[in-house]
Amino acid sequence: MHAKAINPQIEYLKPQQLEAMNHIVNGRNTCLRLPTGFGKTIVFVVPFMVMPRIVVLCVPLVALLNDMFAKLRKAVRILNLRTTPFSQAIINSITNELNRKNSVFVITTPERMLSDKIFRGLLRRNDIPPVVFIFDEAHTIATWGVEFRPKQLEARDVVIREPPPQLIVASATLSSDDMEFIEKT
Repeated sequence: MHAKAINPQIEYLKPQQLEAMNHIVNGRNTCLRLPTGFGKTIVFVVPFMVMPRIVVLCVPLVALLNDMFAKLRKAVRILNLRTTPFSQAIINSITNELNRKNSVFVITTPERMLSDKIFRGLLRRNDIPPVVFIFDEAHTIATWGVEFRPKQLEARDVVIREPPPQLIVASATLSSDDMEFIEKT
């Protein structure tokens, strides 16, 4: 496994991590409700180190985005949509990576993802592998989404294509009520 590339302190994967990875590898939508420090990032990154996809990692706060970007940039091909506006050259680079059977991770906030028309156009193309959306700190969709961060609720509409994108939500504090809210929206 490539887990050490993300976190060198990882000695082994826990049963809960392996179970979640199995769901992800089999293309299932997945909810990761694991404690802080348990290794959620490894669960949603390692499978896509061997399965070529565009993996959109959506985080609610710029500080979290910066931390995640710093953690992942040594392990995977990752673009920071907050600082890298999409252009045809970027699209060509992504397409080349996918043709070489590599995944490309794009880290963004809901607002930035929704405002970049070129990026949204890429996600709607049918000539690319299935797209994966990961919503980290997913509890904020329910707890902040309605008034504070309405764009989080619109993010699901970014990709309208067949097959629909795989969805992974991750949080240490996602309650059953929060999950029910996310499933309904």
